[in-house]
Amino acid sequence: MSFYFQAPDLAEFPRRSYRRFLEEVIGNLFSEISPITSEFSNRFEITFIAPDGKVHWRFEDYAPDSGYPTSPEQARRANMTHSRRMLMDVYLRDTHTGELRKSTAYMSDVPVITDRGTFVINGSERVVLGQLVRAPGIYFSSTGPSSYKALMLAEMGAPIAFELELDASQGKTSRAKCRIKLPKRSWVAATTVLTALGMDANDIQKRLGNLLQRNRIDFKQLTQSEALAIIGRSWKPDGGGGSSGGAVALKELTDKRRYSLGKLGRRRVNTKLGLEEDSHQLSSADLAAAIEYLLGLPLDMGHMDNIDSLENRHLRGVGETLTRAVRPALGQMTRSIRTRLELNEDEEIGSPNDLLDTRPFSNALNKYFVGNPLVQYLDQQNPLSELSHRRRITSFGPGGIDPAAAPVEMRDVHPSQIGRVCLVESPEGKNCGMVSYMATYCRIDDDGFMTVPYRRVFNGIVSDEVQFLTPADDKRYTLAPPDTRVDNNKIIGPMVAARRGESFFEVSPEDVDMIGIAPQGFISVGAGLIP
Repeated sequence: MSFYFQAPDLAEFPRRSYRRFLEEVIGNLFSEISPITSEFSNRFEITFIAPDGKVHWRFEDYAPDSGYPTSPEQARRANMTHSRRMLMDVYLRDTHTGELRKSTAYMSDVPVITDRGTFVINGSERVVLGQLVRAPGIYFSSTGPSSYKALMLAEMGAPIAFELELDASQGKTSRAKCRIKLPKRSWVAATTVLTALGMDANDIQKRLGNLLQRNRIDFKQLTQSEALAIIGRSWKPDGGGGSSGGAVALKELTDKRRYSLGKLGRRRVNTKLGLEEDSHQLSSADLAAAIEYLLGLPLDMGHMDNIDSLENRHLRGVGETLTRAVRPALGQMTRSIRTRLELNEDEEIGSPNDLLDTRPFSNALNKYFVGNPLVQYLDQQNPLSELSHRRRITSFGPGGIDPAAAPVEMRDVHPSQIGRVCLVESPEGKNCGMVSYMATYCRIDDDGFMTVPYRRVFNGIVSDEVQFLTPADDKRYTLAPPDTRVDNNKIIGPMVAARRGESFFEVSPEDVDMIGIAPQGFISVGAGLIP
């Protein structure tokens, strides 16, 4: 056979994820907290953003005679961590005089990733498991013929729940309701939240009035201050809070330091709801579109999402899980700097280093690599167990699924896992289906979705053109398995097994769009070595 396909680099995903964290994410995290000023006096401010609008940081290797290891082998022998020094430019601006003082600060030691996708921490090799979680976006589901729900997940910030309860009885007064549950608050009518966000009552009536009427839901017109007061009272069990409390609740959704859909979340929300928004924070247009979609579900407008499909789940690598661990520490560092600014507001400050406290950031990095459940000692019993451990993925861990609450449906095999997750190798017991292994040819794209290679088929003739498909692409093509009989690059009929999305059927060779690369692509590297 003339066709040859090179197996992917099995350790490429953790290296790429960590490299993105070091080269891109660190700058975004420090730009999020800049500038830092005192709440009482705004004379001095600390910022990590240079006059050119960028954050500047670099990594330096330790000198050979410094006593610190400069290679993984030295770190193993000395029982030390193989790391580099992280240095960052910090600026102190005097707003009264306009003076800008710059200094270079030592932030922390940052571990170095090896070519094998592992880290040497305190002399022992550790591996960071990939975490399979729901991707940010909005998901619609139904728990019965008269109950519909939606959940909006963000990259940073608490989820927002939507609920539509229909009244099955055809009485004169309808008890149907459409509600939203904001973070840390009780349920509030959806139209009340839209009014509180500044949407005019006429605009709500024009956009949602017909759907509300067809679902027999009453629309109570309120002023913006009345709507804010209702949301504020939902925050306090004693009924206090008022409109100022409601404004605080909504600010959590529009403040970039507290809430962010992220690039992926924004793109998925836009695709699902037909929007063209750019902001990573929520707006009244987002909530109005989500409510409109939810109200249309009982009327056969729109479709439900399958949370068990890999189309709606993505893999967090070491860079993403490390970002979630470091972000709270930067908030703690901000509070520490702000306190020092307040204590020194009447005195002359010589250098930004006098105000900088980098311990929270350094401690968060150390705590992640030493104590995070996703960071494990590399299983080095033999080369096979080591390779399998580095390809292991889990749904557990911080921000993942509670082992006691994992349903049977989530543990089961789903058609979208074919070629992406090994269908054979999974532990027995409570971890069954929740801990699994990447398939041999599976490759992770930049958004964390699992892709699998297929060869294009034109009118029954198999070409050498290879295309990597995401789980969402499975619905667009008719896919034949890799063990389909092929003679001289022509698929042998008259009928062949195929699938499209979650549907399995038989088609003629001319109707096949793509064919799998190799039969061992269905299973992991470890299972593929079993004779």
